[in-house]
Amino acid sequence: MILRSPRTYKYTGDQSLWLHIKPLKLESQASMGRIEPTVTDTGVELAFLMPNEFQETIDHTWDSYESMIGRAAELFTNIRKEWRALGNTLSTLPSAFEAMQKAGFTETSWKNLAYTAARTLATTEAVSNYRVDFPLVYKNSERRRFDVSVTLINEGGGYVDVVRPVKQLMYYSSPARAMEKQRVPTNDPVGPTIEVEVPSLIDIVLPHVFQVWTMPGKTIYFRWAALKNIQPTYKGPFIKGVPTSCELMLSFTDVEPLFSDFIFPDAKKVNYKEAYKSPK
Repeated sequence: MILRSPRTYKYTGDQSLWLHIKPLKLESQASMGRIEPTVTDTGVELAFLMPNEFQETIDHTWDSYESMIGRAAELFTNIRKEWRALGNTLSTLPSAFEAMQKAGFTETSWKNLAYTAARTLATTEAVSNYRVDFPLVYKNSERRRFDVSVTLINEGGGYVDVVRPVKQLMYYSSPARAMEKQRVPTNDPVGPTIEVEVPSLIDIVLPHVFQVWTMPGKTIYFRWAALKNIQPTYKGPFIKGVPTSCELMLSFTDVEPLFSDFIFPDAKKVNYKEAYKSPK
């Protein structure tokens, strides 16, 4: 069953865009990101009327390539700069020591030596115009992100229309306390113990992941997405304690690492020669 919001909006596939969200129970995950998680269907599906604009974001990291040759070139460049500075400093020492001999090796003469070396270095050392260039190479890609804001309206159902869809998403996106069995004594001091379930002190039940897509057309499609942020803004007037509407911000992040073949949800229907053709 699809829980649609708004409920009374006439569904027309050609004139509206709907966001479908299906929570999937996350049974287990492998330690390697490319191995698919184990999920089971909950039988729950929510659909929201999409706004006129929404964002889908991907980020790539490109950085300078670090190699042994490049680091060596950078090291030699720094050595050359320091050697030039050292040469300028050493050139001032003979005249400075001669002045110290005449004045005697006093505290003042040592200060003058330091001052002379610093002044000579500042006035004779030019800025070194060196630069070691490294190629810019691909390093990584962030997982896809999808941010959207949908509006929930009280259409007479009150809590069911405005609050319950928000609480459902909060429920499925949050971990649950795992239960464990323990044996506890009964009121009878000599009687047998009984087995009861109590919340575990450390174990949890994993949050659900979500299959997310838009219809028609699947402009947005995630096989498994983590719902990382839920931000409802309830608005009045409040009728019997229930808000009249709610602006619901949702932020999804893809569970799967980003690869180019995930961009098109149905590869059989995509002409890749056309999709990847460079613009003229």
